[in-house]
Amino acid sequence: MTLSLITSMSLFALAASLSPGPVNLVSLSGSARYGIKTGLIFVTGATLGFIVLFLLIGFDYIT
Repeated sequence: MTLSLITSMSLFALAASLSPGPVNLVSLSGSARYGIKTGLIFVTGATLGFIVLFLLIGFDYIT
């Protein structure tokens, strides 16, 4: 992977994680309704899914 690819993917990941999308809204409402533990479980799953998505995209670009 080139430095420009890593930089662009990192900037997109930062922008996508800070924007108020559906995952952020669902985690906020789940935390408010069911407690912080449930909200953190959801955020952890969403974060891991986001990481896997970016890794698959990056590995597809290499091949």
